[in-house]
Amino acid sequence: MTATGLARQTVMTLLLLGVAVATLFGSTGPVAGRSDVVGTDVGWWEIELVARKFLLSAQTSVRVQRVSADTTELTPVQPLSPPGLMPSGPELDVLTVTSVLPFGRRERVVTWLDPATGAALQTEKTRTGRGPYWKLQRYHRGGYTEWRAAPANDTEEASDPRGWSHRQVKEVPCTGRLSPDEAVSDSYALLYQVAAARLDRGSHELVLVLCSDQHLVEVRFRPGPVLKEKVSFEESWPGGRRHRGGHIRVRRIFGTARWLGKKQPDSEPETGMMGMRGPLEILVEEGTGLPVEVRGRAQGIGQLVVRLKRVIWRQPPS
Repeated sequence: MTATGLARQTVMTLLLLGVAVATLFGSTGPVAGRSDVVGTDVGWWEIELVARKFLLSAQTSVRVQRVSADTTELTPVQPLSPPGLMPSGPELDVLTVTSVLPFGRRERVVTWLDPATGAALQTEKTRTGRGPYWKLQRYHRGGYTEWRAAPANDTEEASDPRGWSHRQVKEVPCTGRLSPDEAVSDSYALLYQVAAARLDRGSHELVLVLCSDQHLVEVRFRPGPVLKEKVSFEESWPGGRRHRGGHIRVRRIFGTARWLGKKQPDSEPETGMMGMRGPLEILVEEGTGLPVEVRGRAQGIGQLVVRLKRVIWRQPPS
């Protein structure tokens, strides 16, 4: 493979995660300032990260809001059988993940997450530019129902993606052992869940379950040692901003993945971030749990590093 071809494949792999960009396409979920927005399990409102490989770069961001479940606009598309999962409590986390990719491609993902159980209820993804499509995944106990649409022509592509005419619906099973008290999450929510678990304190592990290649995957995050890491990113909050540089204290978080169930694919399971397979490492700031770097290996690509570029705090940092 040529260097140009490898670079293209690298960026595509990096940004399929959807830990995405600060440019939004227009929200279908909750917006800032609504009276039903309450606090979340992290101190930030939005984080933006950057990945570079060869001569190419791509920026990514994650925005999170906690909203009242009775007013959250879950897309009113329900599987006939089995029914979609519903909130277990009065609140939901809504994660908006957007991406600006090289070669004219953009993605926007909205994931609805139950903060009490960690279960993903729904994920909606829109890609524009090269290879445009829209899809909605509505989770149920045995997997999820997926609605997918693509535009028939350039004129249709400029219209609302939910109205694109090339459509299909399919049931996607998630085979494997899942105990009654376990819930299936979504890869777009993993970085937020790692930050919310406050693994920087080093007192416990975090175990999540995903659905990958129609099989359940257990992803286990284990706190490692504390070390000093050089960083450079922008911070802002209501009424202020600053640049942070130099060395800060971070805790290394190690992520590993394994298939669940007797029948398992021959391939190594994805760790759940940026198409990475095998061991994963996340550096989080000690004292805040803020993710400042993600390291891992993508199949056929090699080592990838994604670094924090910007964070918007909900309150002035101490």
